[in-house]
Amino acid sequence: MLSEKTLIYLNNAAVAWPIPEKVRNRINSVLAKPPMIERSTVSGESISSGCRKLISSILNCLPEEVSLIPGVTYGLNMAILGLGLTSGDTVVTSRWEHNSVLRPLFKLKSEKAIQIGFIESNGNSIDLDSFNYLIKNFKVSAIILSSASNVTGSASGWQEIFKTARENGIVTILDASQTFGIEVIPSDWELADIIVAPSHKAVRSIPGIAFIRIKKLLKLNQVFTGGTGIYSQLTEHPVFIPLRYEAGTQSYLALEAFEEALLRVIDSCQQNMETIHGLRSFFFNRLKRFDFIKLFSPEKSPTGIISFNVSGFEPSEVGDILRENLNLVCRTGLHCAPLVHNTIGAGDTGTVRLSLSEFNTRDEIEIVLSELEKFRQ
Repeated sequence: MLSEKTLIYLNNAAVAWPIPEKVRNRINSVLAKPPMIERSTVSGESISSGCRKLISSILNCLPEEVSLIPGVTYGLNMAILGLGLTSGDTVVTSRWEHNSVLRPLFKLKSEKAIQIGFIESNGNSIDLDSFNYLIKNFKVSAIILSSASNVTGSASGWQEIFKTARENGIVTILDASQTFGIEVIPSDWELADIIVAPSHKAVRSIPGIAFIRIKKLLKLNQVFTGGTGIYSQLTEHPVFIPLRYEAGTQSYLALEAFEEALLRVIDSCQQNMETIHGLRSFFFNRLKRFDFIKLFSPEKSPTGIISFNVSGFEPSEVGDILRENLNLVCRTGLHCAPLVHNTIGAGDTGTVRLSLSEFNTRDEIEIVLSELEKFRQ
């Protein structure tokens, strides 16, 4: 058994920890070298192109369709603001989305008078009939969905909706933050015109780098322009991919760590997914026996997320108690996705979110369950 004061990390939906040993070793080796080697005169393939090739092998796309960016929020702003939307355009999304989707959309609603159409929910997923109503009654230019909710872990069912969108000429944008690196690589990534995902969640690298995959035939307006390290003689930002969507100094440390972490994903994704799903199933089935706990997550999820509240306690109180008594790291509150909480009945103070990884154990879960039992009134 674990010591009850051993740190228990259940916040992997925010930032993955621990970082795998090979990734840590790569980081340490990078810190011992001069920075930005790939923009110097040193010959050989750059780390950037190596990352693009690994990501393209996962997504089954062209490497040049993959641009490396500072983060998913950056990428979603690029996608949403780069579409050139104006008054009369409607963007469809769901109330399950993160603020990195919602805030750019509400910015465009305020500044460009676009309309936002919200797909209704059907339990823990979004409703296809609701989407069909929106596309029949509005000029829908784009649809933006997450692959899974960062609050509950619910799979969105984006595949069926994106199929319908494609048939109607609608641009499809997928926020794959919670599933890229954990799911067995699906064959339906191709349904998304744009995919954005980070390095620091299921891929298990460090923050500071992400990717945006934009299909070659889709040209977004350039939102960010600036230094590229090459083609510096041009007075305007390069218009060809992938540099079209890359501007500014990239974190060379995050790039190298990302490459190492992607190699690990390709090698062990299936095994890691099975471990996470097994741990989550064990945890979920034990939690649902507690009549003082209200679960907001579905029984099955492509993620390691379980979201709940404890009767008689605010989420923040539960988080504080778990941290104090178990040295447990989790997340409480709205999780940067404010609209979903009324949809699921969690209220204005949000939920307690525990998010597992392949590095967690049943011993840790047993300790957490024993502590939660003490909340019984």
